[in-house]
Amino acid sequence: MIRKGVAGAAIAVLALGSFAYADDSAPSSDSQSPIATAISPADFTLAPNYLQDQGTTTAPKRPLMALLDAAGVGQGLENLGINIYGYVEGGYMYDLQDPKTNSRGIPFLFDNQKNRGLLDQADIRVEKKVDPAANKWDIGGMFEFAYGHDIQFIHSHGNFDTQTPDNQYDIVQAYVDIGVPLGNGLRVRIGKFVTLLGYETIDPTGNPLYSHSYAFNAIPFTHTGVLGTYVLNSQWQVTAGITRGWDQSLKDNNGDPDFLGNIVFTPNTNLSITLNASVGPQRFHNDSDYRSALDLVVADKISDQLTIGGEGLYEDDPHAVFHSNGQTYAGVLYASYAFNTVLALNLRGEFYESNFQQSGIGWTDHAEGTVGLGITPLPQDPIFQFLKIRPEFRYDYANGVKIDVPGRNHLVTVAVDAIMEY
Repeated sequence: MIRKGVAGAAIAVLALGSFAYADDSAPSSDSQSPIATAISPADFTLAPNYLQDQGTTTAPKRPLMALLDAAGVGQGLENLGINIYGYVEGGYMYDLQDPKTNSRGIPFLFDNQKNRGLLDQADIRVEKKVDPAANKWDIGGMFEFAYGHDIQFIHSHGNFDTQTPDNQYDIVQAYVDIGVPLGNGLRVRIGKFVTLLGYETIDPTGNPLYSHSYAFNAIPFTHTGVLGTYVLNSQWQVTAGITRGWDQSLKDNNGDPDFLGNIVFTPNTNLSITLNASVGPQRFHNDSDYRSALDLVVADKISDQLTIGGEGLYEDDPHAVFHSNGQTYAGVLYASYAFNTVLALNLRGEFYESNFQQSGIGWTDHAEGTVGLGITPLPQDPIFQFLKIRPEFRYDYANGVKIDVPGRNHLVTVAVDAIMEY
């Protein structure tokens, strides 16, 4: 009954959003969808997940497309709306208290290794965007391939998931987008795609800091299925569809579909508010135990220099493996202040509480605070303007569980990574 009620509520919220704006007049010819007008990752350091694939029409050309231009094929690709780009990220984290231990404790994933250099990710994408607000027939999509240390944690079920090396590879995304001239504009996405949930993302170029929040480790990374994104008007957009579940692709662990969707409200070009929802069974050979997740993401560009953001996450798993009523609560706050084109200060504070992440420990409170810099050393260089260096200082504390392999409930680390987009 609980799972049916939550599923019904999630679907009803999206349905009500559709009906509430179904009678609005169509936007004027110069209006844009919230996808196009919302805050872009190229505009500032912080950007929530649903904005990751939007880019910006004013962004400088990345080095790979510039190289293809020099080879005489770049302009032809651009005329077709095709963009080829990617990034390389490498990093290092140092434990100020225990330099000899290399592993962090649960629930860290991407940033789980200390005192060793990592090739975090090397990524390449081929993409043709489809804007639902264009209100015309169109076809596009994305193919994304990645290699590195982080990739071992994102394999979807049935997709290269038997690899054992520390550095692994994966097809992160492979989908087709279809633009449909229906109402104010509809986009249908079919295939494997990154999740709607979360402020932070697999892609490090849209994240403010090198390390990740606890909330990031509590959500899915990818889904495989069908999503429809409909433009209600210039401020509201709704997405809904069905998938094979959290991190499932060529195989499904239980054969039962999930609901995935969100509502996006962008009252202006500086503020975005998104409510994401995921409801469905997530465990192997079990299609009756549902996990429900509600994820609220806010990003507000206060000024050209100051941006604030936040995420509130709630998950409910009534039949969790280790507890009869598994629940997770997380609240994360972000702030970014750009001193100039070279230097930005990034802050994150988080409280995370869960009673089913780990066996036999009951309720566990986690808290972390992270201070970091975003350094773009050569912002005017045509190539190295895409280089970013991110040093950070982080403090973690856990009540009720040992947060680190040596048995401590607190952790003090410094880290740095470098990202080169191309």
